Amino acid sequence: MPYNGQSRDASALETTELTLTTTKTLGNPDKISGLVGVYMKGGVSGDIVAFGFKGPLWSVARATQSWIVGQKIYHSSTNTRVQTNATAATLAGFAAVAKANAATQGCVYLCPISA
Repeated sequence: MPYNGQSRDASALETTELTLTTTKTLGNPDKISGLVGVYMKGGVSGDIVAFGFKGPLWSVARATQSWIVGQKIYHSSTNTRVQTNATAATLAGFAAVAKANAATQGCVYLCPISA
């Protein structure tokens, strides 16, 4: 089973490289230049890491929420997490598989929608 921050099919995931300005953790969602995505590798300031922004990806939910397949999933920059609540958040993508409340990660199909 894929783990936090890993694509189910790495060849299907679109990524870009970026230089970190602060410490980031593998799998953490973020919004960079208007695109919501997930860090494919953790690192510290100055490290060059891959940032996945389109494709099927396992991502930290950091909330006890259940998802249904196809549900819109949003990125909250306030809480640095993905969630189902659209308030003060940016669309990250859609739930690729269902997620139970107790699960700490879920599979999100990331969509490159600049906001």
